[in-house]
Amino acid sequence: MNVAKPVDLLYRAVFENAGDAIIIWRRANGSEVLKIIDANPAACRRLGYTRDEMIRLTDADLNAPDSLRRSREILAAPSDNGKLTMEVALRTKTGQELPSEANCQVFIMDGCPAIVAVYRDIAERKEQEERRQRALEHETSLRSKLEADTDMRTNYTRALVHELKTPLTLLMASSDFLVSHIKEEPLLSFAKNISFGAASINRRIDELHDLMKLEMGSLQLEFYPVPTRRLLSDIAAFARPAAERSELAFNVELPARLPTVLGDRERLQQVIMNLLNNAFKYTPKGGSVWLKAYTRAKELIIEVKDTGCGIPEDAQQALFQPYQRRDPSHQRKDGLGLGLAITKAIVERYKGRIWVESRPGSGSRFFVALPTTRRNFKNESADC
Repeated sequence: MNVAKPVDLLYRAVFENAGDAIIIWRRANGSEVLKIIDANPAACRRLGYTRDEMIRLTDADLNAPDSLRRSREILAAPSDNGKLTMEVALRTKTGQELPSEANCQVFIMDGCPAIVAVYRDIAERKEQEERRQRALEHETSLRSKLEADTDMRTNYTRALVHELKTPLTLLMASSDFLVSHIKEEPLLSFAKNISFGAASINRRIDELHDLMKLEMGSLQLEFYPVPTRRLLSDIAAFARPAAERSELAFNVELPARLPTVLGDRERLQQVIMNLLNNAFKYTPKGGSVWLKAYTRAKELIIEVKDTGCGIPEDAQQALFQPYQRRDPSHQRKDGLGLGLAITKAIVERYKGRIWVESRPGSGSRFFVALPTTRRNFKNESADC
């Protein structure tokens, strides 16, 4: 009586209880055809055959046509150690194709080549790869469409700005000429109204153009040392007539010395003027507006304070989003609600911060914090 050796029993136990499908193949009479000589229970369950049915099958029965061709080509030239891994599509008894990863070991059995193949189900992995590929293709398509839309929008905006600016420039120049030469009323008031309206339209166009460039990442910002004491003094002198026209008290509190900051004088002036114009706009006649500056740690703090209507806390964060107003009820106020969004974007490009402190009925305080300059500064620029 033949008694099984312990090692044979161990291998048989592993073979019978493995979770992966295991099939042992043998080449038939020197041909390229492989016949099954054994299959474990997992292989039978997965493919839908009994063991007796399995051992009557060949590789042509269990492989999809493309998989059969590819596997025979690979098996015809095995590696030096006889090990190889490949992806195949096994065909079940019902004809369903199952994506599998085959880990094969070629060995000699009774003088003939044989193969033990462990098949792992990779259907889920394949499905994930296909989903990932579809998502990638979808993302690529969306990106291409977005780039095309962006290019179209950019070109349209540039053309629109050009078409609006060309006649507006003539209108502004002509109205300025009339204001400077007309002395009698009511013609002088009419000329001033035309000049004011043209300048207001020009600012709206500039805001739209800046917002477009910020969204497209094409707004050029220069970085160079800006003396802030001189900058703020010039801004105060420029803004004072606007405060007087609005019948507001305009208070400027600047220390004798202020540090320089890295930035673009024109853009920093735009930031402060946006805050001052908002303060003038939303402060009733007889009210007050302050422009202050001071240093704290390594930052320059610029504050614009007013005695206006104030802003509810739940509306303060939205202020810095495009097309938002300090007080939506004041629709009569001019502007598109872009100034603070542009201001915030510029300040942040300069590594600064902007925030507001306000309560309804108690006025508002807007703060801009900018890092002070470092020594050994080298000129640079940034694209927004």
